[in-house]
Amino acid sequence: MLEAPVLSVKQLSVAFGSHEAVSDLSFDIHAGETLALVGESGSGKSASALSVMRLIEREGGRITNGQIRLGQIGPGHDAPVDLARLTDRQMQPLRGNRISMIFQEPMTSLNPVMRIGEQLAEVLRRHQGLSRTMALAAAEEALDQVRIPDPARRLRQFPHELSGGLRQRVMIAMALACRPDVLIADEPTTALDVTTQAEVLKLLKSLQDELGMAVLFITHDMGVVAEIADRVSVLRHGRTEEQARVRDLFTAPASPYARDLMAATPKLGQSPIRPPVPPAAPVLSVRGLCKDFHQGGGLLKPRTTTHAVRDVSFDIRPGETLGLVGESGCGKSTLSRAVMRLIEPDAGEVLLAGQPFTGLSEPAMRQARGNLQMVFQDPFASLNPRMKVRDLITEPAFLHDGLDGAARRERALDLLDKVALPADAAERFAHQFSGGQRQRLCIARALSVSPKVIIADEAVSALDVSTAARVTALMQRIQEDLGVAFLFISHDIAVIERVSHRIAVMYRGEIVETGPTEQVLRSPQHPYTRKLLAAVPIPMTTPRTRQRSLEPVP
Repeated sequence: MLEAPVLSVKQLSVAFGSHEAVSDLSFDIHAGETLALVGESGSGKSASALSVMRLIEREGGRITNGQIRLGQIGPGHDAPVDLARLTDRQMQPLRGNRISMIFQEPMTSLNPVMRIGEQLAEVLRRHQGLSRTMALAAAEEALDQVRIPDPARRLRQFPHELSGGLRQRVMIAMALACRPDVLIADEPTTALDVTTQAEVLKLLKSLQDELGMAVLFITHDMGVVAEIADRVSVLRHGRTEEQARVRDLFTAPASPYARDLMAATPKLGQSPIRPPVPPAAPVLSVRGLCKDFHQGGGLLKPRTTTHAVRDVSFDIRPGETLGLVGESGCGKSTLSRAVMRLIEPDAGEVLLAGQPFTGLSEPAMRQARGNLQMVFQDPFASLNPRMKVRDLITEPAFLHDGLDGAARRERALDLLDKVALPADAAERFAHQFSGGQRQRLCIARALSVSPKVIIADEAVSALDVSTAARVTALMQRIQEDLGVAFLFISHDIAVIERVSHRIAVMYRGEIVETGPTEQVLRSPQHPYTRKLLAAVPIPMTTPRTRQRSLEPVP
């Protein structure tokens, strides 16, 4: 006889005002099982997770119908309870204790002014009734359980002192500290590089096997689904399109929407290789670029130096895309900021269209920067929420070229047409668009001054697969129409393969391998490149069959 599910959601509906975000959602999860919720942005994945945690009310939503039954598991637990009927006060003993959640962005979930140890201890003291001393000892054990090196030292650190991968491990430790029956993981690996992602997924699976917990895993990455899930529920516009076992979904998706999702998922080795661009003088040349960061140097702290970028050189020709890949902390974003002179490099030279860019005075640099634009990872943080779209996307043209009046309005309409957005979008604000549409606005803004080079720093990493596919296709079309060169920075190697003519691999501040896309991906020469490729989660018909090679690179 099949055991009763640990979590059973029946006919759940959730609304924000008059908008129904989730409609008639049902699923069960048993002990030791992982159910993946997948779908595009706005499909209702996170709203469903927040409803199970009963945090949806804090986001302005409300449960309008349905049941969320947390079942009895093991001796000593109370009878099954319907979480949808509980007050917030009644939820407090359960939340973080029997049911926990790992959020997508640990920096916004961890208290920036509290040490890691105090934040972990707070959970244990509240739910387990431990003394402060006992809670800190248990917190150290929890960090050790999630394979954080030197846990005693990490307890004394603040969140900003940890890397992205370590912060995510802290979130996992916090969520598992009370050994919950149900763990909800909301895009816990989206912002992580492939090797860190592989380590986190492996860690989650081993802890699940050890604790026997049920896992609700929310993601838009079908490769991750293949790695970790047992069953999948595909959502669209708040409704269930399909529920299936992972093998069945990958071999024969039943719904048209699931087939579209699978088709939009970039698969390493299956994207057509882009032919090389015609020989031409480089439009962007970087020579021997270096950037160090220094800390300490006072009476009590010795001066330490981090070599973030070390002797980096590369060229990009007109109409070419150079894909830059590497782990978090390898120096990718520091390199892009140094090239843009958002931070000053310590050594080296940047040539833009054959002219020196480093060493220019502030006024001359501002003028030259019209040829070198940037699309950032988070479009919402990059766009002024108080400006209408027509002013947002033409602001660079106003600042660089003095474009104003009717000419500026005409430029706005032309830019919206280039990025496939309707003309009436000009009168709206950034918050009225989806994530993918906001990224299109960022691309339009970068194009407003007709740049020769665009640096795209993780521009699609936070987007779902179908939206990311549309945005990268847009970039390629713009490149073919206008001859713009791209420096495309990403931790998703399958996306890099899709968009790049050449690839540069960065490791510990250095470019360790570079070459045509096919050469780097099919015949990698450096051990670190081989490690990156081994860590890529791949959608496949037989999940969990690959053995990872995650040994340290010499």
